[in-house]
Amino acid sequence: MPVQSEETEPLLRRSYPHSTSQKSTSRLSHVTATIWGPASTEATLVRKLDLTILPYFSLIWFLFGVNRASYSHAYISGMKEDLDFQGNQFNLMITIYMVFYAVFQIPSTSLLTLARPKHVFVAANVAWSFLTLLTFRMQNVNQLFILSGFEGAFSAVAYVGAHFIYGSWYKKSELSTRAAIFCCFGHLGSIAGGWIQAGLLSAFEGKGGLPA
Repeated sequence: MPVQSEETEPLLRRSYPHSTSQKSTSRLSHVTATIWGPASTEATLVRKLDLTILPYFSLIWFLFGVNRASYSHAYISGMKEDLDFQGNQFNLMITIYMVFYAVFQIPSTSLLTLARPKHVFVAANVAWSFLTLLTFRMQNVNQLFILSGFEGAFSAVAYVGAHFIYGSWYKKSELSTRAAIFCCFGHLGSIAGGWIQAGLLSAFEGKGGLPA
C-alpha cells in the first residue's frame, strides 16, 4: 500500500507528540472536509486564506460600516445642533465623502500593484483611523466637510482593494461566498453602529466637557 509522503500530507492529518485524541482529530477532519473539501494542498491553502485575509478585510469593512452609520446617528443625537448644520448640509457632507471615495478607488487600487499590499492597507487604515478620531475636534460644518473628504480618500482602497486581493487568490467558484461574507460584515457594522452610538451617548455624554 503506497504511503503518502510527508510533503503532501495535510497539516491536520500529521501525527505530533502530545496530540489530542483520535476521536477529536476525526471530528476536526470531518468539519474541515465539510467546509473546505477533501484534504489536499489546495484545500490547505484555501483554509489559510479563510483564516487570515478573509477575517482581516471583513473586520475592516465592519468598522467602516460602524463609522459611516455613526454619522447618521450622531446627527440626530445632537451633532446637528452642536455644529449648527443648516439645510441640506448633512447630505452635502455625505456627498463629499462619496465623491472622494469614488474618485480615489482607481489610484488606490493601482497602488496595490506598485507597492506591497500590506503596506498600502496598513497605511490607509491607520490614516483613516486617525481622521476618525479627529471628529471630536471639529468645531463647525466646514471642518467636517474637509474631514469627510479625506476620510473618503483613505477609505477608498478598503472595498475594491479587498476584492482585488480576493480575486488574486481565490478561484471563481470560491470567490462569491467570500465576497458575500465580506459584504455581510459591512451591513453588520451599520447595524451595530446604532447600538454603539447609544452606549457612547449614555456613558460619555458631558465627560471632559465634550458632547458624546
